[in-house]
Amino acid sequence: MTALSVAGHQRLATAAIIGGAMLWIISGDWLPAAAVGVLWVIWRVLPDESGPPILAVAMSYQWVQVTVGMIYAVVTGRTLLPMQQIDYHPIVIISLCGLLAITTGLWVGRALVGQDTGRSDANPNLAFTWGMLLGSYLLTTGVEGLARGFAFANPSLTQPILALTTIRLIVLYVLFRRLTHPEFQWGKLIALVLWELVLNSTGYFANFREPLILAMIAIAEVFDWDNPRHLITVGALAVGLAFASLVWLSIRADFREEINARESFSRSDRLSAIATLVSDWWRGDEFKSRDDQIDFLVERVWAVYYPALALQRVPRTLPHTNGELLRAAVLHTLQPRIFFPEKPELPSDSELVRRYSGVYVAGREQNTSIAFGYVAESYVDFGTPILLVPMVLFGIAIGAIYGGFQRTLRFAEFRIPTIVVVFWLSLYLYERSWANMMGYSLTLFVYVGLVALLLDRIILIRFEAPSIPEIADTLA
Repeated sequence: MTALSVAGHQRLATAAIIGGAMLWIISGDWLPAAAVGVLWVIWRVLPDESGPPILAVAMSYQWVQVTVGMIYAVVTGRTLLPMQQIDYHPIVIISLCGLLAITTGLWVGRALVGQDTGRSDANPNLAFTWGMLLGSYLLTTGVEGLARGFAFANPSLTQPILALTTIRLIVLYVLFRRLTHPEFQWGKLIALVLWELVLNSTGYFANFREPLILAMIAIAEVFDWDNPRHLITVGALAVGLAFASLVWLSIRADFREEINARESFSRSDRLSAIATLVSDWWRGDEFKSRDDQIDFLVERVWAVYYPALALQRVPRTLPHTNGELLRAAVLHTLQPRIFFPEKPELPSDSELVRRYSGVYVAGREQNTSIAFGYVAESYVDFGTPILLVPMVLFGIAIGAIYGGFQRTLRFAEFRIPTIVVVFWLSLYLYERSWANMMGYSLTLFVYVGLVALLLDRIILIRFEAPSIPEIADTLA
């Protein structure tokens, strides 16, 4: 999928106007319609003619986390539990403004760097052989667990090593692209996705999400509304993502408790535990109906509850911090632990939730963290409207780096997967704190970027080096 045509923009605008108007009429509230307008802006300015619209996809994922509960309530008429405890309007308005601020920054930053039309894209599927791809996939998959274990055992190397493990996702996306074009091999694609779901169902976090979303982005590059295989495959992946998310949210507490209680817990043991928990969940009576299950999923995805509580307490009960949280995040980011091994840890998100939202949530003592998010931090720091300034600046920086990746990496088959994975992981979470967002993004840009640049130049030498016959012809 490249930049939208004029007709595509017109259809998108028409859909946004009709959808927004219907939500306004049904709800009698202008905010759902405004939310649709924000989504239209994201897709109006962020798609890129040189590859899949990863910036728009990532910002849309944040948009879902901000608006899903509100729109779900309008469409279904059901009242979610958070709605009985908070007024969601202020935090949704502020968050939508924040998404617009980052989107504006991304557009400006990308425009400042510009586009490079001299890339070696003529043979996008020649950068790697199938043998190289499959060997790289098996190698990176095999060493990922060992690498993560070594990373957490060596705190000064944790972030670099975790960043480099994302190379496995880059290889995976290359495979997804090979299976979607030039020929759409939907059977092999689904088989690879199912294999990835099994592999990623045993981690401490929701790692199953990335393979499903990366597969959908790969299909988006060639998506054809008139192709039933495309429609069925994307629909199946979307349903799979929703169902897997519901199951994970229902069993994760018990699964993590088992992980914490065991000194040795192999992958096969984890798969067995997952299977047991899923079976118990499926047969249990935790939910009275399918609607209750969907309510539960939407409530967990809608990430505005704790930020909304913070808006009620700041500055009424607690004062703004005048940039203290952002300042600490910037200093933490500029002091990588590999060079500053003694630097103190930042307060967990749970501590921020406890202090500014007034709710005693689980924290490090339970080996967990409850998300607070960069929007809530910015509000606590500056209030409105100044909170939008760091978001615009962050967007400009990310947009400029995005443009730098586009100009520097030459081969489409290598450039596109690298950009998709790196910028998806950098931007998709609304719940992420400034320290995590800036620190993780910078780590990805530096470590994965350097590896990508090195490999890209090796490939470039391989393709541009003259052959022996060419050298002989030149000498003759």
